[in-house]
Amino acid sequence: MKNFSEKQKLILVGLITGTITALIIGFTFAYWTWESTSAQRTAVSFTVGNGFSCSADGGGNITSSDVTLAPADCTDSNYAIKRTVTTSLTNTTGNDVFMDMWLTVNSIDDGLKNSDYFRYALTTDSNSCTNNLVAQGNFKGLNANDKVNLLSGIKTSGTYYLWIWLDKLETSSATQNQSFNLSLGGECTNDTEEITLYNKIASQADLTTNINFSQVSSDTNGKGVYRFAGTENNAYPIYYYRGDINNNNVKFANKCWKIVRTTETGGVKLIYSGVPGNIYEQQLPILESDYTISTNTGNFTWDNTDSTWNATITDGQNKEISFTVPTDDNYNFVMTGTTGSSTGGSYYIYKDDTQVYGNGGGGGQALSYSHDFGSLTASNVIKFVYQGSSTTESPITFKIKMTKAGGNLLGVGCNNTGTATYISDTKTAFNPNYDSPSYVGYMYGDVYTYARATGTGLMYAPDVTYANGIYTLTSKDSYNIETKSAISGTNLSYHHYTCGSVSETTCTSVRYVYYVAGNIAYYITLSNGKKVEDAIEDMLTNSSNSTDSTIKGVIDNWYSTNMTSYTNYLEDTVYCNDRSINNLTASGWNPSGGSISTSLYFNGYNRAYTSYTPSLNCTNKNDAFTVNESSTGNGKLTYPVGLLTSDEAMLAGMKGGSGGANYLNSSTYYWLVSPDCWNGIYAGGFDVNFGSLSVEDMTTALGARPSVSLKPGMKISGGDGSEITPYEIKIN
Repeated sequence: MKNFSEKQKLILVGLITGTITALIIGFTFAYWTWESTSAQRTAVSFTVGNGFSCSADGGGNITSSDVTLAPADCTDSNYAIKRTVTTSLTNTTGNDVFMDMWLTVNSIDDGLKNSDYFRYALTTDSNSCTNNLVAQGNFKGLNANDKVNLLSGIKTSGTYYLWIWLDKLETSSATQNQSFNLSLGGECTNDTEEITLYNKIASQADLTTNINFSQVSSDTNGKGVYRFAGTENNAYPIYYYRGDINNNNVKFANKCWKIVRTTETGGVKLIYSGVPGNIYEQQLPILESDYTISTNTGNFTWDNTDSTWNATITDGQNKEISFTVPTDDNYNFVMTGTTGSSTGGSYYIYKDDTQVYGNGGGGGQALSYSHDFGSLTASNVIKFVYQGSSTTESPITFKIKMTKAGGNLLGVGCNNTGTATYISDTKTAFNPNYDSPSYVGYMYGDVYTYARATGTGLMYAPDVTYANGIYTLTSKDSYNIETKSAISGTNLSYHHYTCGSVSETTCTSVRYVYYVAGNIAYYITLSNGKKVEDAIEDMLTNSSNSTDSTIKGVIDNWYSTNMTSYTNYLEDTVYCNDRSINNLTASGWNPSGGSISTSLYFNGYNRAYTSYTPSLNCTNKNDAFTVNESSTGNGKLTYPVGLLTSDEAMLAGMKGGSGGANYLNSSTYYWLVSPDCWNGIYAGGFDVNFGSLSVEDMTTALGARPSVSLKPGMKISGGDGSEITPYEIKIN
């Protein structure tokens, strides 16, 4: 077997060498022409060795008589280049062969590399450069030796169509008399030679299906691997997993992970999914005699037909059952119920009086729930509690049982659910408080907490001046918060500043009212000459990031204990805590007309609930958390670990408030890093709620599932990505 590091490569001979010139007709330039300087051979075979080979046939020689380049549609045979490229992969080893193919820019003049309209496309449609796209883009900004990826990790032979053209929209004379030289390159590898994880993912990608992110994942809207639109021209196109799939499992650092997506550098971003454990053929319920019942309030009865404890819920009734299991083993808690109206009330599961699950209302979700306790001893007390509610619509029967693995051992794999996917059974708040916009931060700086008060006839002003330690209200007017009746024609949307007095117009600290609900005014207090714009910068747009969030502390502690010996295998990628504001001018934080009844929303909210456009860019460097500072990273992290974003949850199959069947549903709740809103009273952030994209205030206790990113070039040493045999990452 050849070692992967000895992989053979062959750069295919030049495909296109040309010069674009202008022909003048009258007083306007009308045509650009391309002339080949020599015939170019495009039929190439390259053998890597040991029973496998790849070849590419680009359709024969290109001569100066083949085509004249001029602004045109890509399908215009007179003025655009089209070549049929046939790839062939052969193999006698019984293992997969993977092929990459690219265009190398050998030279390109400035006029062409500055144009938006000197373009290429690779398709599987012989009649179109836009249908069945495999790759597309332009050559803008490219320099000598840059590569344009055409194929990544394909493992079957195929026929493709390469289009190169100057688009008919080109009107700039800067593209006249310009030269370019491109060559086609490629390489292939054998699966036994430990293919990189990136190439393995790329080889599985669906390049033709267009995902509609305004809809959740489904069999027809994403169930597999897809390429993120707009990255097809990147050196490493970004691929992501979506929907109800189960082939993205990885073992790394003696832990289980799920692949989320690749990165712009060719790395692979993962989310923690517990520790490997034995996977058996089936889960078997334990028998009635195996339970030792401690409490049974509410008449839970045994149903021998399905080995469950049953209780019928009606209005206002409380139920509780607690028990121990017969022997030390790995157990799952499973809850189901009869069909019927959704039941009100709350449901809780405990292990030794520590809550591991709680649902604050509605039985519909709770009726289908399982929790993987992992290892239990015969002394652990498991308790299920239902607290009744008068909102119950009709009786409904709940069924609960404990199961444990049975049958044949299938392997040591990764099939964890529930809190077994957390780094700790103990849930965590995102931050210690929620009473300031600052608390949406993964790290934060200055904190301006809100206060509230009624104000009758207080003096308000549209602005303040500051001198010698004193604020002075300017253009003050009297405004009654309780009745909202304007005096002197004023409006609080334009008069946010007050000293909190019916008569005082000067003060050492000044209030800024940003929100009014009923007769209550919500405000922050400003001092030392600062105004609302300064407070927004301190809290959000230019936070000093001097204080760790609660959840960052939890994750860093876990990493320092479990992952430091694997840091060299991880890349320093961005974890984006996007605090860019979507509606600043429309909200009460705008002193010049912002609505005092409008919440402050961050751009993650807009993408998840309104525009449905997930982004992998981080607007502000200050929000781009990395270990090392760079042009795109803030250098504030201690370790290369963070949390997924709401945008990555959208790629997986969710949108704001809902989610289709998707691999991030672990039958529980856990934090994401993206802020959602400041509603005037509390700071809210995104979380995954049973596979849906939800929002909680920042003090809510939820699970922590860290994310890390494998550095580019990490190779697979075994596995197929399934739960039973996850991909094994080679550690040198």
